[in-house]
Amino acid sequence: MRKLFLLFTLCVCIAAGSQSMNDYYAAGATVLPLWEQNVREDVTGFRPQLYVFAPADASGKRLRTVLLCPGGGYGSVSLYREGLMWNDFFKAENIVLAVVHYRLPHGKHEVPKTDVFRAIRLLKDHATEWGIDADDIGIMGFSAGGHLASTVALQAPEGLRPSFQILFYPVITMDGAVTHSGSRRNLLGESPSPELVRAYSGELNVTAAAPRAFIATGSEDNMVPAINSARYFSALVAAGVKADIHTWPTSVHGFAIEHKMPWESNLLLELRDWLRSF
Repeated sequence: MRKLFLLFTLCVCIAAGSQSMNDYYAAGATVLPLWEQNVREDVTGFRPQLYVFAPADASGKRLRTVLLCPGGGYGSVSLYREGLMWNDFFKAENIVLAVVHYRLPHGKHEVPKTDVFRAIRLLKDHATEWGIDADDIGIMGFSAGGHLASTVALQAPEGLRPSFQILFYPVITMDGAVTHSGSRRNLLGESPSPELVRAYSGELNVTAAAPRAFIATGSEDNMVPAINSARYFSALVAAGVKADIHTWPTSVHGFAIEHKMPWESNLLLELRDWLRSF
């Protein structure tokens, strides 16, 4: 009984710590609901939200925006580490950061991307108010959030397609041999049809209209194999789309801005230079 109590206490403390970090890094954000009359909470009662950090620009210049999709295997959302924590990096680049806390699929594969489409529409609708360049909204994602970001980049309806995509250690394919099995199962279910697998395998759906891409992955990633990134990069290049891929010698999945890897500063410099190149 004592062990169970200690385990429960530890879980509560971890959850509380995570929430406090979310609250800390959300300071200064405009938090907006992403539901409309016909969009309800998911089965857990959660309703999607958008966190917008808009740095003031004295020149009145319309700013570039990055819409960020945190990872979590479509079973959770890493809002802090792969979302809110990136505000300082983008603020230093005078870029608006918007973090989408999307609904999880719970058996409905179209739900997460629907929330992201709605987030892009909201950013465009408020472009003048927030000083956003409505034609320069890119998308970024980590792991399963990278899958969501690339799916949106390829499937967004007319007028909502992002102008660029940034993917960190992304899940790309739903090919059972090399995908992240948890992400595939949570998004598509236990036995998805071949048509559904193909529809959500980004490397099979690239066209010349895909936005330019920056991809970073761990060459020894033991959770989401780097072949996911390699397949997507190859498909983009074959379609004539500008794409950069950066590989790092690590087996740690989920490297992000707080991990302090020896090469992290180089990665951030590469991303900064890429963002400044267009």
